[in-house]
Amino acid sequence: MEYIKNKDFLQYVKNIISEKHQIKSHELHLTVSKIFEIHNKGSIDFGGSEEKKSQIPQLEPYKKNPKDKYGWWELEQGLYYVKINEKISIKENQLGIITPLKRTIDAGAIINTEIITKNDTNDLKLSFFAFNGIDVKENARIAKLFILES
Repeated sequence: MEYIKNKDFLQYVKNIISEKHQIKSHELHLTVSKIFEIHNKGSIDFGGSEEKKSQIPQLEPYKKNPKDKYGWWELEQGLYYVKINEKISIKENQLGIITPLKRTIDAGAIINTEIITKNDTNDLKLSFFAFNGIDVKENARIAKLFILES
């Protein structure tokens, strides 16, 4: 398997905010579009007849200064879902791997590593855990995507 590199990401990822800041050799940085807070517990079973989804209301960012173009989410310690701006379309012979950026970890949060295939890219939400709380600005770079091709 080989990595997709540099501008080749443009074939598989749309809605990139800044090629200059997001495309890094063999990885693409993913940015925050929306954040959802996970409420109440869900349930899963073997057959699916007793499954129940958790409530996950969308959180609204606020602007620290009315003149700001982008707002912030002030997150308490807890588990959230992050929806990304980028639309990923990978092929049957490719695997996507999403991992947290070091800057995300250094700020006190973690994103679960995700392995994605062609069928996983619709409505992709990343699990995001804030250890002691974290402030996240709209469009912040939080994770990186690697695409491997056979």
